Parts: sequence; structure tokens; C-alpha cells
Amino acid sequence: MFLTSGRRYGKWILVVVLLLLFDVGLWKKIQQKSVHQTPGNGKTVEVLLNTKNDSSEISTPSTDALQQPVKTVSDEYPYDIAEDRKSFDPSVIDITVGDRLYMTQINDWYINFQNYAGKTVEIEGYFLNMGKYTFVGRNGPVCPYCTGGYVDFEFQTDQDLSGFTSQETWIAVTGILREGKIKLSNRETKPFYYIEALNVQKMNHTGVNPISD
Repeated sequence: MFLTSGRRYGKWILVVVLLLLFDVGLWKKIQQKSVHQTPGNGKTVEVLLNTKNDSSEISTPSTDALQQPVKTVSDEYPYDIAEDRKSFDPSVIDITVGDRLYMTQINDWYINFQNYAGKTVEIEGYFLNMGKYTFVGRNGPVCPYCTGGYVDFEFQTDQDLSGFTSQETWIAVTGILREGKIKLSNRETKPFYYIEALNVQKMNHTGVNPISD
């Protein structure tokens, strides 16, 4: 009886240990992930940070084990923030992303970007510094376009963000929804979506977090 119970508990302990090891490994992978979220056959193409140099690798399915990794040659943000700021009217905002339908709205930007390109937006969330890229986001449910537990959206700015702390500073981003391009080492290009941020403001109070929808 005692031996049987010991074996049963031993099996459960082994299962728990294996699950913990899996979760730690997965979290490390998530922490290293810095992505341009890009449309591609209904899936995201994730740009992984290369911690040894400035190049980034694209995770792409391949049946050829000898295929060389595809790397990012350049990121193209084709709009002039300083110039666009001159004609921008902050009192006219097309889309304000609030506490409700936060994830729903961001996902729809990615899925149906043709309906949003060029629209002015205002969105609040945590400042997220993902290495080469900056995002605004909140903790929320798992979704196709989430990064490290955050429902987020990339923004590009010419402002000094050195006083912001990633995952701690709550910000409001006001700008224009834009499409950029990633040039790859295999001579392909892929679009990615971002906010051309005309104003990034540190907020005194944190909004609703986590979000539920």
C-alpha cells in the first residue's frame, strides 16, 4: 500500500517538474521575441531578436533542413514624422482605443488593415521596449498578435523615450496607422503595420489592466 502510494505521488511530482521546466523554457523564448507583426496567409511572421548582432531572423516553416535562415536586411518606415506632425490636428481622432474591445480592435487592425490605413488613432497602454522595436500594449487574453503576454501594437517615434521604463511606464500614443516594409535576405519583402507616433505622452495614472476583450 505504502509503495503504491509512493509511486503514484512520484509520478505526479515528475509531471509537475516537467511542466515547470516547459513553462520556463517557453517564457525565455517569449522574452527574447521582438516582432514586427506581419500579415501572411492568416498567420504572423515573427522577427526574433538576435542577441549576438543587429540582424534579426524570420521564423519560416521549411522542409529543407539545410535552408539558411532568412534575415532582416532593413526595416522601412516610409513616413516623415516631423513633417506629418505639422499638419496633424490632435483634436480630430478617428479611432480611440479604450478599455473595452482593446484586443478586438488591435486584432482587427492586423486582419483588415486596408480599412484603417491612414486613420488617426489614440491608444493607451504600457510602454514596451522590445530591443529594436517599441510597442504599446496591455496584458490580456492569448491572441494571434500577442507578444509576451501583452496585446500590443508597434509604434515609431522621433521622441526621446529614455525616461520610460519598459512594462512599467503607462503611455498614450497618438498618431497615424501606417504600413512599413521588411526587406529580407532572400530578396522578399513583407509588410508590417505600426503607428506613426506624432505624440507619445507619459501618463500619471495607469488604466485598466489586464483587459478582458
